[in-house]
Amino acid sequence: MTIQYFGDTDTALIDFSNRHVAETIEVSENVYLDIDDQGNVVSMTIEHAQDSMKPTMKLNYYSDTDTLYIDLAERPGVDAEEVSPDVVLDRDADGRIVGIEIERASEKADLTNVTFAGMTERRAR
Repeated sequence: MTIQYFGDTDTALIDFSNRHVAETIEVSENVYLDIDDQGNVVSMTIEHAQDSMKPTMKLNYYSDTDTLYIDLAERPGVDAEEVSPDVVLDRDADGRIVGIEIERASEKADLTNVTFAGMTERRAR
């Protein structure tokens, strides 16, 4: 699994696997999912990432349920939407994505090797 940040376009890219992309779905303004031919998420693109994500994105893996939760914002989630098999987006009251839950995560991403690229520490202003 690779997480990259591109500062020149303020875009975050989360690659879960290297499977072939069959379709790209816009799940909300500035958030896109690449899906393979079986409906599994291959990658996620978050445009305007600095506005969408909190200063410290957290990855939580729960081995007892094989669930990966990507915590993107400090706002509470009030609604959940399954956007592909085993992938649920949590949204805040304004409809913005605050977290991503991936069930059967070990089948969808290589969790033994998580690579971060282009990430720098952001400081509170």
